[in-house]
Amino acid sequence: MTQTIETTLSAEQTVSRRERGRTFVVSVGLLVLAIIAQMVVTIPAMMGYLARGGSLTSPVAFVAFAALGQVVFLALGYLFVSRRLGTVRAAIPSTGQLWLVTIGTVLVLAVTLGGMAALEAVGLAMPDDAMVVVAQSHPWILLAFAALSLLLVGPAEELFFRGAVQGNLRTAFGPVAAIGLTSLLFGAVHITGFLSAGVAFSPAVLGSLSLNVLSAVVFGALYERSGNLTVPVIVHGLTNAIGFVVVFLTL
Repeated sequence: MTQTIETTLSAEQTVSRRERGRTFVVSVGLLVLAIIAQMVVTIPAMMGYLARGGSLTSPVAFVAFAALGQVVFLALGYLFVSRRLGTVRAAIPSTGQLWLVTIGTVLVLAVTLGGMAALEAVGLAMPDDAMVVVAQSHPWILLAFAALSLLLVGPAEELFFRGAVQGNLRTAFGPVAAIGLTSLLFGAVHITGFLSAGVAFSPAVLGSLSLNVLSAVVFGALYERSGNLTVPVIVHGLTNAIGFVVVFLTL
């Protein structure tokens, strides 16, 4: 993996500003395309569900449509990686990589819990997103999302953000800048959870999004350090699942 990073950094020195700009636009455009594709896929599905007498207040529907949105991330990430970047390495972690999984999991949980405590200390308690709002009436969906995180969310978001977006940005900016830029995009996309719950943008929301950015930095660093997408996939899914279980136990 060290050799791969060094090669990328050497190539970065010859990348023009125009090429970097084009690479950045492509990466942002991929994220915009994913959001549009999620709407194109989920809105007709919702309309069909409502036409059959379904209700959007149903917790089962909430979980199902969230899963559908993740499938879009998975599909677009796969298509972009396979057609533009060639491939990404995803294998069973070695013993050394399992240590990275452990360290990464502890670090993300520490960032999240420490960040939440810091935000509350300055009067910026994290607002409830759409999932927490639904969970207040149907706590079991938190356990459903814990399972979904391990089986779908971790693989889908890591393939899209680390595999596709970070992989594309790395070709022009190098690994460090690619991690930073991808993490900002990853944090920004999570604002949809607050908007769908009717929560206006505020310093508290910004603080919450910043925790997503910091977690994404860890995911990105794990990917670059290990050269194995499975490592951040496991850490992402596991930390999400632990968070959902903790919230479930405290409701």
